[in-house]
Amino acid sequence: MVVNEIVEAFILSGFAYIKPGCMHRFSEHKELMDYLTLGPKLYNVLVKASEIGEKVASGKIGAPSAGLGRLLSDAIKAIGGRLTKNKVFYDAIVSLTITAIAASHASTVHKRKISESHIEKSLRLFLASSTGKDSSALLHITRTIGPTKYVSLFNKADYTRTRVEMEDISLYEIFYTLSPTSISLKALLEFTPIVNTIKNIKKYYEKLRDVNRHENRS
Repeated sequence: MVVNEIVEAFILSGFAYIKPGCMHRFSEHKELMDYLTLGPKLYNVLVKASEIGEKVASGKIGAPSAGLGRLLSDAIKAIGGRLTKNKVFYDAIVSLTITAIAASHASTVHKRKISESHIEKSLRLFLASSTGKDSSALLHITRTIGPTKYVSLFNKADYTRTRVEMEDISLYEIFYTLSPTSISLKALLEFTPIVNTIKNIKKYYEKLRDVNRHENRS
């Protein structure tokens, strides 16, 4: 259920008027179709992420053993090639995968009755519990087929696989390093504004009259 809803929401976002990377709905850029099909292409990885989230929630494994870094690496490999060197695609892959594991965890913990706040707590759990090995896996795949800008930021921060593993640098710290140039990754770290925005949107629409019903009566 979690995976299907995430993929459907992602596809709908692709059809929205404003596109990531300023892609217009009538854009002839071939990347637009690649973006629209990104969710379905990641389906198997997202299912795996969902299963891991459920295992952590049920106590079968601990959050530090979730292998989030390896999961993100697998997701990026699943797309690979020219697309993952594009920040828009890279960020979308990371966001989709982390959202899947966090939403699945929250859904299991709260018996399918979840809110954005629950997802935020699960998101923080996985990022805070990630290990140096997780960061090492993401660091390696990013240096191999990730955005050049992100590789430069890693170099500037002097992040090597040996260092992040020895110092047990978490994915939270890795994303913090990339956040100045990535709105998506920054949003993962600062999820509260998103939660509040969604709550306000829901509250607003609850107060709106049903225009269709009104028109039908008239």
